[in-house]
Amino acid sequence: MLDTAVILVIIGLGAGTIGSMIGVGGGILMTPALTFMGLTPANIASTSLIAVASTSASSTVEYSKQKRIDYKLGLKMATLSIPGAIIGAFLSSEISLEYFKAYFAIILIFTGLYIVYRNSVLKVKPDTKPKSTFFYLLFFVGSFTAGIISSLFGIGGGIVLFQ
Repeated sequence: MLDTAVILVIIGLGAGTIGSMIGVGGGILMTPALTFMGLTPANIASTSLIAVASTSASSTVEYSKQKRIDYKLGLKMATLSIPGAIIGAFLSSEISLEYFKAYFAIILIFTGLYIVYRNSVLKVKPDTKPKSTFFYLLFFVGSFTAGIISSLFGIGGGIVLFQ
């Protein structure tokens, strides 16, 4: 039991450090590590989400002090990401470990592509014109999907919304 606790602390510290250095959440690194420990998908996701929630809470406090939070936008995102997270938690109990690994591998591929190409993605200037209905539909579908993926795989939803 003590060995497991030490391993989890090392995984958490490493994932937090590396995750912050490359600009993605530590869950992207913790989930594979927990998979190698032989946990079930539900255990992997819930264990990883404890750390993700902790880092999210501390980041929220700091960003709030810096007055960088758009609370109105955040509440809109939460409107559908929270129900999506509930669905993701249910799905994590139903998915087999083999499918969990395969789908997570796809997420890792997209995350890797995002990391490689994020500078070109982030250089795109936001459009100042009013947003279309399609934009809002995409925004809310993305929020809902981020909730599902975050809860199902134990990662932060920001990677789905490309931070």
